[in-house]
Amino acid sequence: MKTATLSTLTLEEIVAVQAEKQLDDDIFVFEIMHNEIVELRMNYPCKGNFVTTMLVMAGTAQVKVDFETATLEAGSLISTFPNNIIEFQTLSLDCHIIGILQSVESMAKVEMRMDAEDSLVFLSDSYSKFMQLDEEIFAAAIHILKRLAKINVNGMDKYYSTEIIWKYVTLFFYELATFAKRSYKQYKTPVSNSPRKEDLAIRFVGIVAKDFRIQREVNYYADQLHVSRKHLTRIIKTVYGLTPKQIIDGKVIAEAKVLLQKNELNIKEIMRELSFEDQPTFSKFFKKNTGFSPLIYRRHIDN
Repeated sequence: MKTATLSTLTLEEIVAVQAEKQLDDDIFVFEIMHNEIVELRMNYPCKGNFVTTMLVMAGTAQVKVDFETATLEAGSLISTFPNNIIEFQTLSLDCHIIGILQSVESMAKVEMRMDAEDSLVFLSDSYSKFMQLDEEIFAAAIHILKRLAKINVNGMDKYYSTEIIWKYVTLFFYELATFAKRSYKQYKTPVSNSPRKEDLAIRFVGIVAKDFRIQREVNYYADQLHVSRKHLTRIIKTVYGLTPKQIIDGKVIAEAKVLLQKNELNIKEIMRELSFEDQPTFSKFFKKNTGFSPLIYRRHIDN
């Protein structure tokens, strides 16, 4: 995989820098190693305009997606959506990852029955981004991705290549759905004893993902969910092990880190993007949560 240094990656840019022309540019299957992750600056917070499903083939990686952090090994799955911010915090030198990037629009081409779609809730923006697959599903998923990569590059002269590509994509998600059906309790976000508690927590995370740029107050989210702040705090702490404020502020900080990698934006513009009243307030908030001022953080990543 050729690399480009971007804090916000787009599927179009990734496909454009590849040496080989693809049959369908709505998907891209890649394999990436330790050094390429660093070259892409994915060891800093970054995000893309695509849906991502990645599998760790070898080595270990400590990965943070929004407010969730996990140490992953061979057999681990990572899934992200366009509004998720991902950061590879530590990597072993033998870390090897295979994955598939898909445009959001192309997800409609994945032909699955409703019961199988219900099994894929773990790919939604509200659920845990990490899973540990069993050996059978992991091997099947790797085989499908490698076959997909080959057809999408070398299938130009074959009949029905495009149709075959999307049948393989559908098969890939059916394999993951099979695992989800078999081990439903294992892939969900930290399990609460009450489905109602977990449902509230999931809805909270969804609203945060939508509104964090303009709303940082816990009371706003409690009002949206028609519960008291005290009740919301208790439920979120039970399900996620974090307070609502920690989740909201973590999302804001992750977005700020991505924006600070864009040198075309000055600190004042970033402050406005995240709806802070003034630059001192933004700087104080950022330093409280990271230990660095926004300017020092920007200088650090530039070096």
